[in-house]
Amino acid sequence: MIYVIGVGIEGRGSLSSRAMRLIDGAGLLGGGARHLAEFPGFQGERIELRGGVDAFLDALSAYLERSGGRRAVVRHAVVLATGDPLLFGIAERIIERFGEPMVEVIPNVSIVQEAFARIKRPEKGLAVVSVHGGGSGRGLDGAVRRIAGHERIAVFTDRENTPSRLARALLDAGLAGYRAYVCERLGMDGERIWSGTLRRLSMYSASDPNIVILEREGRRPGPEGVEPVVPGVHIGLPVSSYRCRSGLVTAPEVRLAVLSRLELGPGRTLWDIGAGCGSVAVEAALLCRPGRVVAVEKEPSRVEEIKENARRFGAANVEVVEGRAPACLSGLPAPDAVFVGGGGADAASIMARAARRLKAGSPLVVNAVTVETLSAAAAFFSRRGWEWDVTSIAVSRTKELAGLKMMKAENTIHVVRGRKPDGGAAGGR
Repeated sequence: MIYVIGVGIEGRGSLSSRAMRLIDGAGLLGGGARHLAEFPGFQGERIELRGGVDAFLDALSAYLERSGGRRAVVRHAVVLATGDPLLFGIAERIIERFGEPMVEVIPNVSIVQEAFARIKRPEKGLAVVSVHGGGSGRGLDGAVRRIAGHERIAVFTDRENTPSRLARALLDAGLAGYRAYVCERLGMDGERIWSGTLRRLSMYSASDPNIVILEREGRRPGPEGVEPVVPGVHIGLPVSSYRCRSGLVTAPEVRLAVLSRLELGPGRTLWDIGAGCGSVAVEAALLCRPGRVVAVEKEPSRVEEIKENARRFGAANVEVVEGRAPACLSGLPAPDAVFVGGGGADAASIMARAARRLKAGSPLVVNAVTVETLSAAAAFFSRRGWEWDVTSIAVSRTKELAGLKMMKAENTIHVVRGRKPDGGAAGGR
């Protein structure tokens, strides 16, 4: 049996009587050097967690095998971890390696709880992310995507992804409106609590180990005078809200229709192919945080417009791919939804490539301005046996002429939505 025991910032004094009995009766004690030092008189085997976790788990596995196999261990193993071992701690990896029946977790007060107690702020609505160790979406890019849209966030850092690097990444993504607290060396010599703006944090050198608390303050991202529909989310905004020198911006009425048919939600991944200046990509990104929107655009000037608009709205989860579809679609993360807003003569081949990667049961939406694109989309879905429908949107706006107002019609847009069948066999052709 493996007991993963959380150790609070008071060290040995934070442990319950049961935890102490388990440590006293263990045949192996593992953990970081600081935690092992709390038990200088321990008589069994010791393994120190330093460097990679895999080597530590291999040593733990070897102990279990020497003790007669995992099911016949005479003396159990104890692994010491900081605070709550299941909050971005080692317990998750131990359970993955040895299985739930073999592991018991005994948590303590987490570092996140200690940090909030120090700054005297409520944990209500808290999101917890990590940049520790990178990989699996836990590097800076993944953290910025998860932070966007939350009011209060705790961030685990490391020596590479420091608080100052985190601050610079947030500022680059247009997410300046946070108050930052850095809780350094909690419970250790040199404990310090620092607070300030992200701009100040970007120049601050924090002591390690530390945890960063972010709390939103002031105006949320977005143009002046434009109020979000819900906190942090702008959808259906006027064309003038976007910086679009090329003029390729989807009308707000069409944008709303497209977004409703894409069935977006938190954590979903969207491909926006032919993204123009990024109006659909930005609003979709705000709806699916902490998911991601991959905005594909071939024109370099429009690529810069997408990036600029994403920064203005704090849509840090927009990832821009510069290239010509369908060739540039290889290697992109599998989408939960696809929007084809451009493509021209290549629309059919773009749809075919996207359909192969689209998850079963998910929507593929095409905006058709021309009869040719409408016909191509209808034929594409029909040949594959997909459920599909068309919504035509005709918008007229007032225009003043000689002191009088008249209605001027814009081009009719046909929004074609198909749904990939469950099982996906038809979509692979």
